Amino acid sequence: RRLKQCEKEKLTFLKLSNTELKKIYAFINECREERNMSLSMTYEELDRVVEKFPNEFFLFGVFKEDELMAAVISIQVSQTILYNFYPAHKKAFDQLSPMVFLLDNQYKFCQAAGIQILDLGTSALDNKTNFSLLNFKTQVGGIASLKLVFEKELN
Repeated sequence: RRLKQCEKEKLTFLKLSNTELKKIYAFINECREERNMSLSMTYEELDRVVEKFPNEFFLFGVFKEDELMAAVISIQVSQTILYNFYPAHKKAFDQLSPMVFLLDNQYKFCQAAGIQILDLGTSALDNKTNFSLLNFKTQVGGIASLKLVFEKELN
């Protein structure tokens, strides 16, 4: 239903160039700030990583005319897995759900590129399950899986 609504509104999905990183990062950061959340990396930190691994980073955006409504910075962690590192959409567009449109088109991108898994990322906030986010991800076809974390203390 929401996907049809996005199509009716004539939203467009674009794979963006890495040269758009600063703009996309700023947009995602602004979206997170609307929700009193922060990003784990500064723009400068992320930019350094993208410069070292430009072919592993993918930027996608959903637009209504020229207005950016939703975006994601994704990382291809292997030949078969694309991980959504920083997804976000503007609160003003909650009713339209541009992330549903973004994920649908990102899924099609993965199919065309031979990528088998679109990793939607964690559904935790402060090490606690964010059930509304988990519910959204399952509603768009995501399958919950166990996330193992390995740590090594460096002395």
